[in-house]
Amino acid sequence: MVDQGRVLFTDIRSQDSHSALLIADNLQRRAAFAIPQVCIELAYHCQSGAFMSTLLRQTSMRYSLVCLATGIGDDLVDMPETLSFRQRIEAASSSVLLGHSAYSHLAERFCFPETPLIMSAIGNMSSRLTSAALAEARYRESMRFSFDEYLRLAEQKTTSYTVPAFWLGNMLARNDSSDHSRIEAIGHRIGTVIQVIDDLLDGDSEDPKSTDCAVRAGVAQDNRHRHQAYQIINDLLTETARMVTKLRHPVLLLRFVTALQRNLSFVSQKIIQ
Repeated sequence: MVDQGRVLFTDIRSQDSHSALLIADNLQRRAAFAIPQVCIELAYHCQSGAFMSTLLRQTSMRYSLVCLATGIGDDLVDMPETLSFRQRIEAASSSVLLGHSAYSHLAERFCFPETPLIMSAIGNMSSRLTSAALAEARYRESMRFSFDEYLRLAEQKTTSYTVPAFWLGNMLARNDSSDHSRIEAIGHRIGTVIQVIDDLLDGDSEDPKSTDCAVRAGVAQDNRHRHQAYQIINDLLTETARMVTKLRHPVLLLRFVTALQRNLSFVSQKIIQ
């Protein structure tokens, strides 16, 4: 996956040096860009058995750049009190510039066959994010809510990026099989796992966000809920691995799921007693 990340940033640097500059020195932004892009390429590979061409990768990256731009804007809304005025201006500018770059690229390639698929994925992502934001706003009204409510919210957040990404990779591979629902289900499970792992790690930080839903649901601080969350996502990964084996070319995606399982094992050793 490290090598894959290098390829992604080499490609984006050659195509869009300004966007690459906004991402390169910020680990959180690199992850927010790389996660949906890796999902696109894994879905493409597991259906086609081939790696994306440079041109197709550079075009599909516009979806991932919009995901990143949206994520930066979301953080700006969620955590204004933790950012200085200069940081808020920089974040707002980066969000606008990344989004503008992505949409300009797609507009220039409006007649390309891939462009409608990417725009459809962006629309799906935006719709999912809106639903997740409304759900989170309702939860923020209460000082504390249940573990089950937290899980329902966790299933809506990162999945807003990963489900459309898996759908997009599947469609770019020109797959006409009955795997569409399975691919999207895999994207949903992987997004949920990434979100919960991130919440568990956030809760272990020295300064967890007081408004974070995982904190108020007890997931990030209550050891009993940590164990519950760990078991749920461990089961999800096991189930995901079984689903992946039924795809045409499962090897790379299975490696990714295995990497998530190792990450989960590290989290359990680090923060779950």
